[in-house]
Amino acid sequence: MPIFDDSVAIPSSGQVTVVGFLQAFISDAAGSGTISATILNVVGCGDSPTGTPISGGGITPIPVRLIHN
Repeated sequence: MPIFDDSVAIPSSGQVTVVGFLQAFISDAAGSGTISATILNVVGCGDSPTGTPISGGGITPIPVRLIHN
């Protein structure tokens, strides 16, 4: 799932800058839009990262397929 910075207003075009990706296992999805998920991995993108990185000790064992609509 893409992660974007929502600390600024989303423009009317709906275009945002993706700052990373979240890999999650979805365990339940209700008709009301509520999703229960377990976070497996978070990856940032860009050439000027900030903050303290969190390392899980290696490469993710689950292949990630990024899809663009």
